[in-house]
Amino acid sequence: MKKSIITSAAILLMASCTPSTKSLVDLASAEAQMEERLSKIETDSTLSAQEVIAQYYDVLKETYLEHQEDSLGIKTFRGLISMSVDAGKSEEIVELYEKSQPIVHDNERIKCGLKALENLEQTSPGCTYKDLCYPDAISGDPLSISSILSQGKPVLVDFWASWCPPCRQEIKNHLLQLAQTGKVNIVGIAVWEECIDNTRKAMNELGITWPVMYTGGRENSPSIEYGVTGIPTLILISPEGTILGKGHSIEEIEAMKDLQ
Repeated sequence: MKKSIITSAAILLMASCTPSTKSLVDLASAEAQMEERLSKIETDSTLSAQEVIAQYYDVLKETYLEHQEDSLGIKTFRGLISMSVDAGKSEEIVELYEKSQPIVHDNERIKCGLKALENLEQTSPGCTYKDLCYPDAISGDPLSISSILSQGKPVLVDFWASWCPPCRQEIKNHLLQLAQTGKVNIVGIAVWEECIDNTRKAMNELGITWPVMYTGGRENSPSIEYGVTGIPTLILISPEGTILGKGHSIEEIEAMKDLQ
């Protein structure tokens, strides 16, 4: 579980950002030091999953506070958003954002991440699902969550991307086997993906047998509507349309135990 969460945050840190006012050498050195600290935390077998998350978050926050006016500040703030729910720091993230410098405050990806945090409560267990309808990645025909629910089984929604290692790992290690049980229908939602060919290629490589919606890049992504700040994110919906569970893996969704 902690590998999935930590790696998702790490992926966000690798994304390119606005050029920095500081020298590239200084930024590279600071980022290397941060990554070394994060690596030691992640590989410390004496720590529990929650301790890893807490310490990882603290390092990101410390680095962010030291780099509030440069591109490393953007990277680390995005990582903080991704980890804020698991670290129990959602309110703190909002406070940090309100005090942030323009380079962070005006960043569009950070704004999208914060909007997703706002939608978390509306898409938590016990809430009614939000229907989504996008082209089927293979056929191009309209595909919706409601059409999958109409088949009378629980539906597991998988927010993922072809370039995301934890997403691919969850599919290979758990979703492929789950699909074979027939106890639940799966629908993939490919997000943050600029090229549909990448989604199709990954589906073929992974042996995905369930339908996948292709939703395009980060702009106006359905991930925002569902409060998704990091991927993979899995959401289990009852045949009646109630959200039963939400997590980064099947193991995190308590309601999945009766369906495996």
